Amino acid sequence: MTDAWARASVPNQKVAAIYFDIVSAVDAKLTGVETDIAEVAEIHVMTEEGGVMRMRAVHAVDLSAGESVSLEPGGVHVMLFEIKRALRPGERIPLRLLIEDMNGKKTKLKVTADVHNLDGSKVEGRSN
Repeated sequence: MTDAWARASVPNQKVAAIYFDIVSAVDAKLTGVETDIAEVAEIHVMTEEGGVMRMRAVHAVDLSAGESVSLEPGGVHVMLFEIKRALRPGERIPLRLLIEDMNGKKTKLKVTADVHNLDGSKVEGRSN
């Protein structure tokens, strides 16, 4: 996983999104995300239906061997619900990505996401 990030949040904000790029060495699926910073973490996708953007949860994202999959604004991303505190620019959020290969082997990948500024720009002096 590379370039993992989230926007900073404001006090009392209860939702946030996380974006990243992921490449699997084998055919697999991203089946979930865990974090201690929020009560719930779900994989979501944005789709346009009749000219209206809609967001819905999905059970998994396919990861074809060797191909990069981007979780990004306006597409597939991770939604955090009931975040426990404001996300501050420059901090790192610990995540556990739940991966399942085509043989059913499950792996938890520990990673971190950088918190960017409110406008989504990187914090000065920090590179993902």
